[in-house]
Amino acid sequence: MTKYDNALFVCGDWAVMPDMLVHMPSAYEIDANHLTAQRTDGVSDWILHMIENSWVVLEHFTQAFRYALEIRGEIDKIDWEATRRSAYKEIYEQFCSREADKRFGGGRRGVRPPGDDERIGAG
Repeated sequence: MTKYDNALFVCGDWAVMPDMLVHMPSAYEIDANHLTAQRTDGVSDWILHMIENSWVVLEHFTQAFRYALEIRGEIDKIDWEATRRSAYKEIYEQFCSREADKRFGGGRRGVRPPGDDERIGAG
């Protein structure tokens, strides 16, 4: 028996517990009362924060995160379209920054995130 046996939902390494969202291997916890933390434009702080961590499988985190919000009746407190746009922009900039570092020795020179008509996955 593990401490995650009473999880309400598990996706990959993430467990939705009654009072928190947990990355099981590291025991990284997000208190359920802080799940809706966001910027002033409605973008989820947690999605953007997790993008920065190489140990996070974003698809698994996002599914567990959305489930945790849904069971608490807070799914609509996040602006999902704005969060998606910001997430794609951040991922794109990280990728371009790594590529620029490899090719030119650093920086985001010449990097332009995709516009609304050029979104990753659009169409």
